[in-house]
Amino acid sequence: MKTFKAPIKVTITIKRPNGEIEKVVHPTLKTINDSNFKVMKTAMKKAGKGDCLSYDIEYKSISGMSKSEMMRAGNDNTVDNMSRMGD
Repeated sequence: MKTFKAPIKVTITIKRPNGEIEKVVHPTLKTINDSNFKVMKTAMKKAGKGDCLSYDIEYKSISGMSKSEMMRAGNDNTVDNMSRMGD
């Protein structure tokens, strides 16, 4: 059994034009990288919405079997299902 980390939400810290610091949960993103954050920072600044200061990704731990563990346990029917597709 393995434990996996699954991203569940991205929180962006923004300094608004009035100086207020705000933490905003992105409505659609569950993960982000530095490149995407740079694009977001540029767009926010250009739109006059404030400066994106940082981001944080929240993860949830999920326990389960990896694909190789399922195959060893005989619980993976992928090959069996694929062989029946031609019938």
